[in-house]
Amino acid sequence: MFSTEGLNEHIAGVILFDETVHQATDDGIPFPQYLLSKGILPGVKADEGLVVIPFSEDEFGTQGLDNLAQRLAQYKKIGVRFAKWRAAYRVSDHSPSPLAIQDNSHALARYAAICQSQGIVPIVEPDVSNSKSLFSPQNCLSDTGFSPQPESETLRNRCRLETLHLL
Repeated sequence: MFSTEGLNEHIAGVILFDETVHQATDDGIPFPQYLLSKGILPGVKADEGLVVIPFSEDEFGTQGLDNLAQRLAQYKKIGVRFAKWRAAYRVSDHSPSPLAIQDNSHALARYAAICQSQGIVPIVEPDVSNSKSLFSPQNCLSDTGFSPQPESETLRNRCRLETLHLL
């Protein structure tokens, strides 16, 4: 797929899983180096998956902060330029709860700070969903009655606390 003629004319970056970022082409060129040689920025999914937040009503937090700096340093050595971290907010009559908002905002901001400290560009992905489908922030209020304003404000405040460089 990465060797498709003209791919770099349509794709600026690729997010790889941890397993894939350590793989190579048939010629032995590591994927991140190969992508860079084609003018495509390699990235990586840096989180280690979702876990249920204790004492929540089946709301999720994202794990992977414990060894993130070391993993990012290794990713940078092999050519990774950016990383993605997903936080899932479940929408229901009782969620997202203040606990889920705080937990996910902390993890997203901490992840972004660690990325920046390692010279990796962070992509922060707050994912708002219900059990049936995903919603964009623009459609969220009309489709579910849920406004992402509290999550957005909490996340912005956490990013300020982490003294992040925001665009």
